[in-house]
Amino acid sequence: LLLLLIVSYVVPEPERYLTATGFREHLVRGLFGALRYIGIQDHLGGFFKGLLDTRDLIYFVSMSAFFLFLTVRITESRKWK
Repeated sequence: LLLLLIVSYVVPEPERYLTATGFREHLVRGLFGALRYIGIQDHLGGFFKGLLDTRDLIYFVSMSAFFLFLTVRITESRKWK
């Protein structure tokens, strides 16, 4: 997955990535962008303004499902110990 992310960023501007500094800068910027998208702050902004965006709804539903899944797995693993 990380390799696909790197390749997708490198292909549009290959001359920029001939130096290690340019590549590293773009990689860090991409990772921070991904972490920012995973964070809750950007997704709550629309709700505070009274807007319902499907991307935000999908984000909250998927995060809820993920953490419910983790909760069930942890509860099941503790039950068998």
